[in-house]
Amino acid sequence: ADKAGCMQFHLERDALPSDAIDWSKQPRKAPTFPELYKQVGGSDYQEDSNIFTQFTNPYNKTSHFDYPHSSVWLEGAKIIDTLVEELKPQTPQFIVEAGSMHGGSAIRMAMELDRHGFKDTPILCIDPWTGDLNMWLNRIVWEHLGVQDGRATTYDQFMVNVRDSISTGKISPHHIVPLPVSSILGARWLQATNFVPNLIYLDSAHEKDETYYELSLYWSILAPGGILMGDDYGWAAVRHDVDLFVKHNDLKLNMFGVYYNWWIKKEG
Repeated sequence: ADKAGCMQFHLERDALPSDAIDWSKQPRKAPTFPELYKQVGGSDYQEDSNIFTQFTNPYNKTSHFDYPHSSVWLEGAKIIDTLVEELKPQTPQFIVEAGSMHGGSAIRMAMELDRHGFKDTPILCIDPWTGDLNMWLNRIVWEHLGVQDGRATTYDQFMVNVRDSISTGKISPHHIVPLPVSSILGARWLQATNFVPNLIYLDSAHEKDETYYELSLYWSILAPGGILMGDDYGWAAVRHDVDLFVKHNDLKLNMFGVYYNWWIKKEG
């Protein structure tokens, strides 16, 4: 922390010796869905042959939305309606979600985007799909990990849920792209590619200081006029870091009036 008590982090991405290109020369932009899909997966998106249609489902998962802690899944209409209004004159161009679990929030965002006519807005879902500390410590929530062969199968559940939502016509296929890495690595990837979101949903870290670091990184990536939102303001650690971040950056914290969901806008 500096003399004012504000935590300081290295927010910029340093070039790697192994970088094949000079990433700093990439133009800053909101990617289209095909651009995002290709950058993540290395191949063009095909309607009949993509990561969802080709997913092998090794654990024979079936689609379900039983995960009880996704407030966006439960109240997505209210949240997206607010965001569409508060983003004006912008529209949702590129959404980043850090913390996707079974995909309920991303799928509900996609449903609501479709309702508003934004059928091609890409949503990058950043998550290592390993669960958080709470899930690995406390058996009451451990079951949501679906542990098989010594690891969580939350990614498998996410893929099956998204595939089913696309195949049944619940959502446009031109939204969701998973990036199975940590939130910090995902932020660095966005810095390198210069893909700039104007809407970010943080529902990843729930530990003190870790949340603050995420807020700092993703705020630096967010486009001017964009909105950063999150969940779990009722968690003491999350509330502590959100309040501290808002205070240090002289920002206004807004509540959706839905559970513990909050948002802040980046003016400019």
